[in-house]
Amino acid sequence: MEELIVDTHDDYDPWASVSVGFGDDRSFIVELDSSSDGPDEFFSGRGGSGHIVHAVIGYEDAVSLSRRLGVRLTELPAAIAGRFGGDLDRHTSTYVEGVFHDILGFIEGSGIRYRMKRTPKGNS
Repeated sequence: MEELIVDTHDDYDPWASVSVGFGDDRSFIVELDSSSDGPDEFFSGRGGSGHIVHAVIGYEDAVSLSRRLGVRLTELPAAIAGRFGGDLDRHTSTYVEGVFHDILGFIEGSGIRYRMKRTPKGNS
């Protein structure tokens, strides 16, 4: 149950996307996926580099957030997409990262706690 909120054009480097959805433990997750797949990575054979940042909201706090928005918990990803979503495949990575921070600001302003988790990615 993942909802893409916004992403960059596929040809842009660095590439980024923001999506929301639920984890296996019923936590609500806001994800910023960012990579750099420029010519240096391509020609070196290293593959892309970048990171994934998760803002993880526990189940009880996700329920509180859905109530604040007046939607069922299962409708929370669509509600966040409706509030913060934009055209897909058009924006710069800076814009996409700004949307991620806007969502986190909204969550914080709603009195909801989350924890951040950053994971490097790539195949080198």
